[in-house]
Formats: sequence, structure tokens, C-alpha cells
Amino acid sequence: MVKYINKYFIIAFVVGAMLLLAFFATTGNMSLEAYADNVIEKCKNATKKQECYDQEIPKLMGRISMEDAFRVTTIVQEKDTSFPYCHVLGHILANIETKKNPEAWKNVIGRCPSGVCSNGCVHGAFQEKYRSEILSGEELEEAKKELEIMCEGREGYRPTNVEQGSCYHALGHLLIYVTGADINKAVSICDETSEKPDGRDFRPLCYDGAFMQIFQPVGAEDITLIQGKEQTKESVVDFCANYSGEKRVSCWTESWPLFIEEIMLPGGALNFCSRLSGEGKETCLADIFYIYPIQVDFNQSSIKKYCSALPGIYKNKCIGQFATRLIEIDSRNVNMAVSFCEGLDAEEKTKCLEVLADAAGFVFHPDSPEYDELCRLLPTELQSRCYGQKD
Repeated sequence: MVKYINKYFIIAFVVGAMLLLAFFATTGNMSLEAYADNVIEKCKNATKKQECYDQEIPKLMGRISMEDAFRVTTIVQEKDTSFPYCHVLGHILANIETKKNPEAWKNVIGRCPSGVCSNGCVHGAFQEKYRSEILSGEELEEAKKELEIMCEGREGYRPTNVEQGSCYHALGHLLIYVTGADINKAVSICDETSEKPDGRDFRPLCYDGAFMQIFQPVGAEDITLIQGKEQTKESVVDFCANYSGEKRVSCWTESWPLFIEEIMLPGGALNFCSRLSGEGKETCLADIFYIYPIQVDFNQSSIKKYCSALPGIYKNKCIGQFATRLIEIDSRNVNMAVSFCEGLDAEEKTKCLEVLADAAGFVFHPDSPEYDELCRLLPTELQSRCYGQKD
């Protein structure tokens, strides 16, 4: 009798094990979907859903990989359209992963998903590596060798143009950490590390990151780091007057949080950027057009209204900037961006679609499906212009 019991027990165990293995082999994606559903349920009544997601999704990394945490994020975004922007979350997920082994931070960058969360992952890895390290003069000199090449392509890291630009912006952020919030030293190192012998110049992006860290600290550590260096509406004019050229443009433009009420109105944005002249003013306005969609949770109606209230050329630039912003924050937004342009009046529609055609080679890898999808969705007369950037 015992023999038969053992026999059936073994059969039952083997069958059960096989069924369990089959379940895990065929429901891996379902498991991630279940995680996403659980997060959505926890955050459904939150007053600030984005903050809730920024807190809840990172908690999953005790059970799933960083890559899967990003996959959960994309599932959440697909199911809850009120969560279109996850740049801060990208920071947090990379922070957690880098903490596991700070010396492997470059490897984390190579694992960051492309076209997701507006490249917040890359920023997070840099910042976590250097967050608590204020380097001496000698250490900074040694670090420059690495800083000069950290955003350049290498094995395991093949950035698009927008990803590389985002990387140099992140470099500006981390220079504030390693210099102990010495903004002058930070932008000086931008000069030494971000202009390339082949003519590429990433210095303005690096300056932006450094000044942004001064004007937009995130979290208690960042606030403590810049203590005594805070600026007000009254002091920032003189503060930025200490700089010239592109540094002054970056300083003034990144001070926008002090003027948030003004720039939320089209006329206020024009007045704010009128503190600068020539290309500086144009750069400032382009940055405001880049920032505004986040402030209104990418509400297309609000964005159309905002852009339409701007005079002539700025209206089209504002609209084009938003369309490009959509595909930069998430490569899945190609169809949404084209549809946004298609819904505009004739002249605005044409300008908007032209901007998208020109953005394809900047935002996507030439061999990516998103590149082909964007070009294919454009009107016939713009497709060759779009595909031509692959050459």
C-alpha cells in the first residue's frame, strides 16, 4: 500500500512541478502585468498619482530586476494615461540599481532602456555614483579623464543623439555634487569635458544641468547641498549677470521655477525670455516650450491653446517642440505625435510634421522600428526627408 501511495505521490509531485514550470514559462508577462495592476490599485485614490507611482514602483525592485521595473512602468502608463511622464521615476530606479554596486554604474547606464522615461535612468545612475562624493582638486583632475568619455558611445552603450545630449545634461548635474555645489567650478569643468575635437559641442547642455541642480533641487540631500546658494526672484537677476554667453542663457533659463506663474501664460513666457537677446532669447523660449507640457500633464488641449496664443513663428515652434517632446519622453508615442500634428490647422500641421520628420534621426536609432514607424506615418512628401537622415 505504501508503495502505491509513494508512486502516486511522486506522479502528483512531478505533474504539479511541470504545471508550475509551465505556468511561470508562459505567464512571465502576466506577472509583470499583475505587479502593474497592484500598483495602479494602490495609487487609484492618490491625490498626486505621479508621486504615488514614483514611490510604489521602486518598491518592486526587491523582487524584480531594474529592466522589469521599467517594463511595469510602461504597462502602468498604458493602463493609466494620467501618468505620461516618468523621468523622476527613471532616476529612482537607476539610483536603486547603482546602489547595489556603485562601481558598476557604467553597466547600469548600458542597461537603461532606450526611449523610456525621458532618459531619467541615465541621469539616476550618474547621480547615485557621485551623490556623496565631493572631490578634491587632484581627484577632480583625475576624474576629468573619465568624465570626458562617459557620454561617448562604447561597447554596451550606443546612445541616440537625444540620449547622448541627455547624458551631457546629466553630467552638469553630477558636477554640482562632486564640486560641493561650486557652480563656477562645475561650469568650468563643462568647458573642459563637453566640447569635442570633432566640433560637437555639448557645453550648453552641461551648463543647463549644473544650473538646474541649483534652481531645482530634488530631495533633502540636494536641498542641503545648495544651502546658502538659493536664489530668489530679486537676487537671480544679479546672480545670472555674473555669467556671459551661453552660461548666462543657461542660468537665466533654468531659473524658471522662480517665475512659474509668469511662464504658465504665453505673454509671461515671452517677457521672461526677453531678459535675453538674440539666440539666447530663442533658446530660452524653446526650453519653456519644452517645460510647459510637463506642467499641464501633457494635456493636448491646454498645449494647443498655449501655443496658439503666441505670435507667428513662436506658435509653430511651440507646437513642434511639443510633438518632438512626445517622442523623446517615450518612443511608443510616435502615433500620438503624428496624430497631434494631423489635428492642427493646415499651416500649423505642415510645420509640425516637418519638425517630426527632422527629429527622427535625432531621437531614434536609424535601425529602430520607431524610426521606420515615424517616417511611414508621415505624408508621402515628407517621407524621403525623414528616411534621408539614415544616410
